[in-house]
Amino acid sequence: MFMFMLVLKHACCVCASAEYEINGHCCHMCAPGNRVLWHCTVDTSTTCVSCSASTYTDEPNGLEMCFSCSTCDAGLRIQKACTRLSNTICEPLKGFFCMVRKKGSCKLAVKHSQCNPGEYIQQKGTASTDTVCGECTNGTYSDGTFTACQTHTICQSMGRKQIETGTTSSDAKCEHTPNGLVIGSITGVVVVVVIVVIGVSVTQFVIFKHKSKARPGIK
Repeated sequence: MFMFMLVLKHACCVCASAEYEINGHCCHMCAPGNRVLWHCTVDTSTTCVSCSASTYTDEPNGLEMCFSCSTCDAGLRIQKACTRLSNTICEPLKGFFCMVRKKGSCKLAVKHSQCNPGEYIQQKGTASTDTVCGECTNGTYSDGTFTACQTHTICQSMGRKQIETGTTSSDAKCEHTPNGLVIGSITGVVVVVVIVVIGVSVTQFVIFKHKSKARPGIK
C-alpha cells in the first residue's frame, strides 16, 4: 500500500512538456514574452501577463519574473535590440573578435592581436578570429603592419653604398646621393636640351631660306 501511494504521488507530479509543476499541481506555461501573474489552482488556469520594458522571456515558462535585457559590454555593440521575446544580441566592434558566444550573442570580445616588428600579418582578424602573424626570414623585413615581408633594398644595384644592414624588422639603409652629383646631372640634361632646341631652330631656318630662294617674287 505504501509503495502504491509513493508511485501515485510521483505520477501526479510528472507534468506534460507544456506544463510546469507548482505546489503539486501541473500548470500550463506562459508563452514567450510573458510571465506568470497567478499560478493555476484546482479551479483556475495559469494567469499570464506580458513582460515589462527591458525584460523578456524567450521560451514557454512558469516564471514569476521576466529576465532583464542584457547590455553589451566593452568591445561590443548592439546588433539587435532586446524585445519581449528575445534578449539583446551583441556583436564585436571593429578591431575586436568574439571569444564567448551564447544563444547567438557575443558575451566577451577581445581586441585583435598586433604583430610585432619582424612579423607580418599572415591572416587579418575577423569578428570571430584573432589576427595570425608569421615571421619574416633572412633577407626580408616587416614592421608588424605589412601583410607580407618586404625584400631588403640592395644599395649596390642603385650605385649607392650600404650604411646599415637590414634586419627582419627594418630595411637596409643606403647613403644619400651627393648634392653635387644631382646638380651636375640636372645641368647636363639642361645643356643637352638647349643644344637640341638650337639645332632644330637652325635647321628650320635653313629650310625656310632655301624655299624662299626657290620661289620667284619672294624676297
